[in-house]
Amino acid sequence: MGDLSIQDLVVEYSSGGYAVRPLDGFNLDVAAGSLVILLGPSGCGKTTLLSCLGGILKPSAGAIKFGDVDVTSLDAKGLSKYRRETVGIVFQAFNLVP
Repeated sequence: MGDLSIQDLVVEYSSGGYAVRPLDGFNLDVAAGSLVILLGPSGCGKTTLLSCLGGILKPSAGAIKFGDVDVTSLDAKGLSKYRRETVGIVFQAFNLVP
């Protein structure tokens, strides 16, 4: 798989009548084969970023490109294929089907 490139990523939602932006103009370039570690305090946007990279959460603005795939422009069918063939996600909570 190719390089990862994130440009001007914004995730915004409303909480208690206020706009919350856990990611606000986030940029990152990672070469293929690199190891990246996300560290930070609770609420800083780590899980939000991983959800965007995994195609689970659609950002408010910006672009995520993984190799030649622009994740942010994929439709539902394209996201399903991307999640099935490209990414692997281990959730914090079990999220198991009963």
